[in-house]
Amino acid sequence: MGSSGNEIWNVLVRHFDEEKVTKVVEALEDECIYRLDDIKDFTLAELRDLNVPAGMAKMLLLEGTLSPSEQMSDTKPPALLNYRPDTARGLPIALVSPVFAYFLDLCDSLELTPTAKDSAFVNELCLKSSMAYVDEAKRCKMLFALLRAYLPLEFLVDEVGKKDIAILYQRQLLAICQVKNEEGFSGNAYLEAGAYYVRDLSDNRDEVMVRCERYPVFLLEITGALLKVSGAAFASCPLVEPLKMGLLVRRTNHKEMDALCRMVVALRKSLLKLVSLRAAVMRRPAAELDLAAVDLPYPLQEFYSTGGGVMVLSFGKLYVLDLQHSRDVLPTPFEQIKRSGVTKILAKFCQRYGSQVHADWFSRGCTPKLFNTMRLSGDWLMVLMEYMEGYTDLQRKTNVFPVSSAKWNKISSLARKCLKDAQASTLRGVHGDLRLDNLLVDEGLTHVLAVDFERAGIEGCDRYPFFMNHTDVEWPAGASDNQLLMQVHDNELLESQLERKHKRKYDWHNDRSFVPKKLAALASGASVSDTEEDF
Repeated sequence: MGSSGNEIWNVLVRHFDEEKVTKVVEALEDECIYRLDDIKDFTLAELRDLNVPAGMAKMLLLEGTLSPSEQMSDTKPPALLNYRPDTARGLPIALVSPVFAYFLDLCDSLELTPTAKDSAFVNELCLKSSMAYVDEAKRCKMLFALLRAYLPLEFLVDEVGKKDIAILYQRQLLAICQVKNEEGFSGNAYLEAGAYYVRDLSDNRDEVMVRCERYPVFLLEITGALLKVSGAAFASCPLVEPLKMGLLVRRTNHKEMDALCRMVVALRKSLLKLVSLRAAVMRRPAAELDLAAVDLPYPLQEFYSTGGGVMVLSFGKLYVLDLQHSRDVLPTPFEQIKRSGVTKILAKFCQRYGSQVHADWFSRGCTPKLFNTMRLSGDWLMVLMEYMEGYTDLQRKTNVFPVSSAKWNKISSLARKCLKDAQASTLRGVHGDLRLDNLLVDEGLTHVLAVDFERAGIEGCDRYPFFMNHTDVEWPAGASDNQLLMQVHDNELLESQLERKHKRKYDWHNDRSFVPKKLAALASGASVSDTEEDF
């Protein structure tokens, strides 16, 4: 440690733990972002007092050290989607708030008509963004002037330590604009915008906005001649996710200009929609933040608010809904199902679903009943289907509750019968993913049902998705990315899955609890055949 480091250390050790100070001073000397793990036990306030490099402080801020996520356990950190591992828990931003889904729909709409003012703004943005600026402040000033003339909203510019440009409605934040003079200069606009959102969220945690909605805010990143739009919201922790990746603001590529113009119009309309959402929230009486509710996809929020029970099977994907104990009338699709006498259903959120094949297989007794497939904004679907109480998927059945060879042979026969009955239809439907996870068996081992028709379609017409998991799954020949769905693929995949499980080796972790019972039975004089069915 150098002399300057010793001086810092001597001052700080009077106020902070010696081990902590040593870690931070060493990191300060190196200016090392990669040493962040060594100082994660500091609060953000301590880091500021220790004068930690801005990059480190921002990264700590993004982890929620000073945010409403403190209300939750430390084991569920904020999810910065696309910048964190798959283990980061966070709802897709289009399911957090309908305003983001609305924006995505408008961006993809070919019927969106720009006004003369929209076109003039895009033209000026392209002309002035292509120029070189001496520093970031001049580029920021140019953008501020353009936005103020274009949008009928309030603006704050160049708040030191907060954000470059803030777009407001009645002093409530609608959007953060983070400006960088050129790509690769002075930090990362995405991370900084996310950090400023978390800080604003923390400053306003007790406001009615945070308590009654998810505080959706658009993030605009302007880096030289590159424009990118992200979304930020609160769902028990701050979520930040790119909505539209960077588009060059130039006039030489017609397709890119079309996309840019649609994105700008979509942003204007979405900001105005966000204004109306905020106004509606302001009219409602204040209510305490319900952390269980904010973690649900927005289509389930109203259901939950009426007293409907929600159990998470797979976060952001699968939910069991209890229709029986609601206090009020349920939202329309759920109320209709409840009136038919159904008490529990399964809600699945996905972006592709073979509803036609699912309904056809149900008519043949091969799958749970499909009640509704609802198209949501933002290219999402909510699929409502029968919840099969007492059924277990075959993967879990064999891993957690090992079965004997005789029982497995019986289950295999039921699975083959399920597929045979389904394929007898003239529709020629293909499931597309008949792994053991997607096959359910009842407790009495009398019936096997297929579930999860995300990849399902008609043989020879529909195709597999572009991105398939070839690491963990041995797909049959021909069952590959963007290839045509074929019924023979279902047969071959099912057989390979059943055969693989039939040859499953003894698993000490899962199977050891079954050994003493069998040994005790054998010791009492029972034969192997007498005890086999119990294991």
